[in-house]
Amino acid sequence: MNEKDEEKVMYEVRLNNWFNSAMEFDRQLLWLSAGAIAVLLNLDIRTGINIRTVVAFLCILFFVATIISVLVVYKLNRSYLSSLIDKNEMDEKITVSKMSFWDITALICISIGFLLLIAFFILSKLNF
Repeated sequence: MNEKDEEKVMYEVRLNNWFNSAMEFDRQLLWLSAGAIAVLLNLDIRTGINIRTVVAFLCILFFVATIISVLVVYKLNRSYLSSLIDKNEMDEKITVSKMSFWDITALICISIGFLLLIAFFILSKLNF
């Protein structure tokens, strides 16, 4: 194996490790959001329209937004890897900025969703 082949193999290994670690975080956000939606849908919120129902609806809305954001990040990761392979630096920079935006969006949405979920359980205990 010559030096060029070794460098290519090392690059592939680094790229694979980066991809796996970056996507693990997004997978966790995806599963947490889906689980929270499942919990909310299984709770008894059919008592008419009240503040608890509105909070539950907003929770579901923010968790769905998180799922959509994570799916967009998955798609952008695929584009990013393609631009790395094709060595297209312009596409790479644009994709990285878009991925950062959608990653932050996912974090904000899941944070708001969990805060609303806590508010939902507090309202449930107070019988609102």
